[in-house]
Amino acid sequence: MKTIRILLLSLITSYVFAQSSVSYKQEYEHGKQLYQQGKYALCMEVMQKVIPYDQANPYSTYASFYYALAAYKQNYFVVAKNMLAQIEKLNPQWSNIQEVYFWLGLCEFENKNTFEALKQFSKITKAQTKVEAEVATEHYLMQVKDAETLRMVLEDNQKNKAVASALIRLLWNQQTAETREEILKLARQNQIDLPREFTNKSQIKEKNKLVVSALFPFVVSTLDNSPSKKRNQFVLDLYNGMQLATDTLNKMSINVELRAYDTERNNDKIKAITALPEVNQSDVWIGPLLREENQALQEASIQYKVPIINPLSNDLTLLKGNDLGLLFEPDAASFGSKSAQFLKAQPLIHKKKSIVFYGPALRDSVMAWSFIQEAERQGIKIIAKQLITRESVERITKMIATPTEYDEWKAPKQFTVPKDSIGAVFVASDDPIIYTKVVSTVEVRKDNTMIIGSESWLESGTIDIEKFQRMNIRLYAANFADKNNEWNKAFVKSYIAKHGKAPVGLSTNYARIGYELMLIVGHKFKEGNAEWLSALRSGTFTGFLLQNYDYSVVPANNKVTFLRFNEGELIKDSIF
Repeated sequence: MKTIRILLLSLITSYVFAQSSVSYKQEYEHGKQLYQQGKYALCMEVMQKVIPYDQANPYSTYASFYYALAAYKQNYFVVAKNMLAQIEKLNPQWSNIQEVYFWLGLCEFENKNTFEALKQFSKITKAQTKVEAEVATEHYLMQVKDAETLRMVLEDNQKNKAVASALIRLLWNQQTAETREEILKLARQNQIDLPREFTNKSQIKEKNKLVVSALFPFVVSTLDNSPSKKRNQFVLDLYNGMQLATDTLNKMSINVELRAYDTERNNDKIKAITALPEVNQSDVWIGPLLREENQALQEASIQYKVPIINPLSNDLTLLKGNDLGLLFEPDAASFGSKSAQFLKAQPLIHKKKSIVFYGPALRDSVMAWSFIQEAERQGIKIIAKQLITRESVERITKMIATPTEYDEWKAPKQFTVPKDSIGAVFVASDDPIIYTKVVSTVEVRKDNTMIIGSESWLESGTIDIEKFQRMNIRLYAANFADKNNEWNKAFVKSYIAKHGKAPVGLSTNYARIGYELMLIVGHKFKEGNAEWLSALRSGTFTGFLLQNYDYSVVPANNKVTFLRFNEGELIKDSIF
């Protein structure tokens, strides 16, 4: 009987223990979710239930940690510090103790305890956390405006480059002959390359290497090792092309170093990355690839005076206020104005009337009105300019293909706008619903009306290649590469050698852009050395596998290539 009672007691205890463990886990996961949602006050309330030590509770330390972080996020720095200090005291061997040191350091910085903050950071041995601590150190020390204070901090932290960098920046802002000598001494002692703003043009020396930093949203945490296409495949393709070109340049004795940084689609991460000396002392940044990252990168480019090249966008407004910003491709306005110049060069077409259709996107309207303004300057008569949405797409047919006469088989043979009276239709839209309607409507007219549209129309596959061949269609392009071009052949060969397969589809386009961009930057470095950006902006030059370039007019390529099909092959028609 006694044995049975002991067994029952044991079973009850195990059950209670299991139930308690489940309850703690549920509360912990709930609190963690609240933290991730930014509901920090609620997170603290929930985690407080999980903090007490209990044999059935394996989540006590984790709950304490999230409680501290939630307190920090609400600026309760003393509360956060006390909880983190308790974790360090009670559980010094905890697997995440490095993070505890980091957040303790942040709390001390927020409480203006610089020496204690650096003391906590000095305990960190984990490489990534160490980098984050250096970034944080520079951030907080840049707020110190007293050089003597920083000298005292450096005296206690003589091997801390972040402290030395902060003192250098402060001294430069208070520059005298004495502080200049101190700056040079600090730079030598701490092996710090003085940032670009610390030198004026007369002091520029020959560079033996160009450092290029790619600030891309790789979002490494979401990638896997499978050969399947990734969600951010275009980012990987673009960077692959840049890597191939870097290898090529170095073989040509053009010393270029390419570095990659994952922005993680996070503006706070961008600020942390660009604050790193190795990044803000780069010669050029390539990015952003996402619009939501633009402001943070442009502000950092202005702050650190590092040139930045956007490899994919056509929107000049992204560079507003930044004299060091550049679009690698033509801007939207250039596509429009150059299309009007191209049309003017078609003697049998430009004398007739023209029509403009444009989509609702800002880029579309910029292209359309740039085309209209240039066309008017060129003496081209525009008889209609119409905004088209998906809902109003039938307007295209009503405007240019409403029949007024029919033949004996009841097929339309004349329209409200007479046949052969329209010279060209300019289409400013990448929306397949809009441009396919234009193509099918012009096809109904059965005249030789020219359609001027975008090279992107080729990517969707919504228009048969045979129509591009048969109809009078011209495409404005930024990324055309002649397959017989020797550099293009070299690109494909290098790609196959590295990846074991040829690039296909959009991967080819993005990889080529990266390849071309790096080749141009590298060769302009060879031409102008430290003044490579001036060499890039000096006038028209020929590219390698894409097209001609000119950055002397606007901070974007002012050259646009026009394409057509000939015997089933896409070829260059002209460049304007």
